[in-house]
Order: sequence, then C-alpha cells, then structure tokens
Amino acid sequence: MKKLFSNVILTFLIIAQTFFIFIISNQYIYATTLEKKINDKKILLTNLNSKLTNNSSTKESLIKKLQSTENQKLKLSNENIKLKNKIFPHKSSTKFYIANMPSEKIAYLTFDDGPSKNTIKILNILSHYNVKATFFVTGSSSKSSIDIYKTIANKGHAIGNHTYTHDYSKIYKNVENFTKDFTKLQEHLKSSVGINPKIVRLPGGSNNTVSHKYGGNTVMNDITTYLIDNGYTYFDWNIDSTDASVKLQNKNKIVSSVLNNSKKKSAIIILMHDVSIKTTTVEALSEIIEGLLKQGFQFRVLSPNEYTTQFLRVK
Repeated sequence: MKKLFSNVILTFLIIAQTFFIFIISNQYIYATTLEKKINDKKILLTNLNSKLTNNSSTKESLIKKLQSTENQKLKLSNENIKLKNKIFPHKSSTKFYIANMPSEKIAYLTFDDGPSKNTIKILNILSHYNVKATFFVTGSSSKSSIDIYKTIANKGHAIGNHTYTHDYSKIYKNVENFTKDFTKLQEHLKSSVGINPKIVRLPGGSNNTVSHKYGGNTVMNDITTYLIDNGYTYFDWNIDSTDASVKLQNKNKIVSSVLNNSKKKSAIIILMHDVSIKTTTVEALSEIIEGLLKQGFQFRVLSPNEYTTQFLRVK
C-alpha cells in the first residue's frame, strides 16, 4: 500500500515537473520570439534612419548641384551678352515696342515699389470694385511683407519682379549686378509665396537714363537682352499717373492725368506707386476705376500674353 502511494506521488511529481517545464519552455520561446521581433524592428529602424540620412544628403547634394547649374547658366548668359556686344558693338534698339494689342478696351492698373502701409488699403478698394491689378514688388523678408505678398496672390492679383533692392547704383552698374539682385527676389518670392513671376518692371523704366551714370549708355540694352533671353517679359507704361513726379502729388492731378490721357487709347498700362508716403494715390484710386469703367474699359492683370509696351527693345 505504501509502495503504491509512493508511486502515485512520484507520478504526480513527474507530471507536475513536465507541465512546469512545458510552461517555462513556452515562455522562453515567446521571449525569444519577442526579442527577435524587437531586434528586427531595431534593424529596420536603423536602415530607415540610414535611408533618411542618405536621402537628406542626396537632397542637399541635388540642391547644391541645382544652384551650381543656375549659377553656370547665369554666367553663360552674361558671357553671351558680352559676346554679342563685341560682335555687334553698335546694336540698335527700337522705341515704344508694342505687342499683343487687345481687341477690347483693357486697362491694367499697376503699382510699383510695394509692399507698403498702403498695400492693404489698395487691395480693399480693388476688392470693392472686383478689379484685379498688377503689383511690381521689391524685396522684404519681414513677416508683414511676406503676408502681403501672399494676400496679393491669394486675391487673384498678379505679382511682378521690380528687383530686390531697387537701388539704381547697384542694379544698373552692370548686367551681373542686376541679375543677382533680380534673381534674389525671384527666389524670395518662390520660397515665401510659391510663385515664380515671369513679368518684370525695371526701376525707372527700360529706357531710363539714370542708369547711364552707373553702367554706361548700353547697360539697359544688356539688361533687357538678358530678360528676353531668359523668358521674362518686362513692361513699361503708356499712362503716367504722375504720382511720382513730386513727393506727394495732388489727388485731383492724379485722377485727371489718368482719365484724360486714357480717352483716346484702347489699351492702357497705368503707372502708380505703392509707397507709404503716396497716400493721394490711394485716395485717387476709386475715382480712377469709376472713370475708366465709364469710358468702357475692362480690367485685367499683366502676363506675358497680355498687351505689352516697352520703351526700349534691342533688335
């Protein structure tokens, strides 16, 4: 009897030990599997991080190559202009070049030199009349200016390049200086607003003579050639609001100058200025819009396909 009881106890202990070993084995297998999964994920994360690092390096490399390519393109373009000047030292230019004459009466309101304290006021007036305009802006990295760039674009108006600094002594010294300043604004507008303007207004106009003081008599020929060769359209004007003739022009003078000189024209590009001191330009804007509407004009923004007036164009 005692022997039978001992056998039963021994059997029970063997079964319990076997069950315990089974449980421990399963836990070990589970722990081993889990550890393998964790190691696999670590390897995956390491590889992913390596790829991301490589992609970042590749991206930086591509950006550097792109910048280098753009610089080479700019250098070749400038060398091409210099070569043309040597081959054709007496190249001629035409005055009052006109293209894309519309069949309807079209008015293009243009504002130079902004952003300024007046820009939002101008935009509000334009919105009131549901009229679109073109803003030839200069460079500013301030948050308020970038917000204004974005507001202009978001409201459906056109933005053009008026050079970053608008500094005659700098941009008109030579074509290299101009292109650097011009490109700086192009890149700034692209990075801050996401636009790449193809329209340009040269400070002082394409035939300004102030530039001769800094870059000689042919510098504007070189600059306009650069713009044309690189796919940009520059715009002058055929209606001067006269708001830049004096520090602060009389409002009525601005209105009469625009409306009286528009009567016999079917396409008009109106020169105005978006500068903080030019408060009378803002005051005159409503009367100008209403007067042009009465004359039968429609309003559009400038683009390479729109009516073009250029004071100077190299043949």
